[in-house]
Amino acid sequence: MPSYAMHTMQLPVLLTKCGGMGLRDMALFNTAILAKKGWGFLTRRSALWVQVLRGKYVVTRSGQLCLVWRYWLFWGWRNKGLFEQDFVRPRDEVRAIHATAHSFEQARDLRSNTSQPRREWRWIRWRRPPPRLVKVNTNGALRGNPGIVGAGGLLRNDDGYRICRFLHNVGFATSTTAELWGALVGLQLAWDHGYRHVVLELDSQVVQRLLSDGATHNQCLESLVSSISDILHRD
Repeated sequence: MPSYAMHTMQLPVLLTKCGGMGLRDMALFNTAILAKKGWGFLTRRSALWVQVLRGKYVVTRSGQLCLVWRYWLFWGWRNKGLFEQDFVRPRDEVRAIHATAHSFEQARDLRSNTSQPRREWRWIRWRRPPPRLVKVNTNGALRGNPGIVGAGGLLRNDDGYRICRFLHNVGFATSTTAELWGALVGLQLAWDHGYRHVVLELDSQVVQRLLSDGATHNQCLESLVSSISDILHRD
């Protein structure tokens, strides 16, 4: 059987808005996948692949050295050595593997002893605003958080007739920023169309609390919250 050598190269990471190709940081992406699998190995005991690994390599709760942790860390160190010029491999690899396994075991025990929040299903549908009022429905969309985000929405009267709709490109930001931009653009659009009695409806409880309080300690969101509050309190 012929054998082939594996060739690797370091991919540039540059956002599309800066003229790049928008490629992921492969080193961080690989580390995230490894961490996800490691966490799944500890928390998804009923999964078939976890049962196979546990049955084959006998992972003990005492932090005993096992092949699962060794393979995971060795692979991560190899990739960091390829993609990160300033990476230094641990001198005592056995101690590093033991410490990592012990920390994951502690995290699993903490998770099992912590009560999980109860999930509640809520039916959501569009409801008519009061007579002679206009409803502004907005929402944010994103690819990654933070990542490339945008916002959109529409205005409808009490008969459900669509008055207008909008899209807004936010750029690189968080989901909360996108939701706030949607609310700001939607309210400003309603004001520009001459509507002074408006119902704002969105699906973010974080944004609802921010607008209810009228202030935030986050400097990145402060100007958006202030601008929305100014529109809401216009005469």
